[in-house]
Amino acid sequence: MNLQEELELYHKEWFFETELGVWFQRLFLEQDREILHRKVRTLNERLLVVADPKDAIFPLKDILKNLGEDIPSLPMDLGRHEFPFNIPSLEGRDFREIVAEIRRSYAPSPRYWTSYRMWLDAVEKFLNGQDGKLFGKEDAFGRAELHERLCDR
Repeated sequence: MNLQEELELYHKEWFFETELGVWFQRLFLEQDREILHRKVRTLNERLLVVADPKDAIFPLKDILKNLGEDIPSLPMDLGRHEFPFNIPSLEGRDFREIVAEIRRSYAPSPRYWTSYRMWLDAVEKFLNGQDGKLFGKEDAFGRAELHERLCDR
């Protein structure tokens, strides 16, 4: 067996015989969306979709269509898909220049400070279980118990 055949066999085994491979198939290749939606519903209290409704790659409506419309979501202006909180578009700019510019500073662009702060606030509330209306119950993930265990070290 040559290297190419070994790689193909590995990918085939991963794709069909591992839990991640099966989830990948369900997320991206399943024709019957209801099968995926039933599985995802079991995770609803642990999910928050944060996406840009205008994203050219994965707009919010398409993510929700794929995963299920009833998942809690937070629409926000994130900028260009590859460079969230940094640039609105690649139009008229050289890709290499953009990458070099962003590598010099990973800080959000001033244009996206408001969105970035909203995102940080949402993530903090989500992780701390502070938004009962959005996530169903105050401590849906047992974070208080986890926090106590981590602090008792």
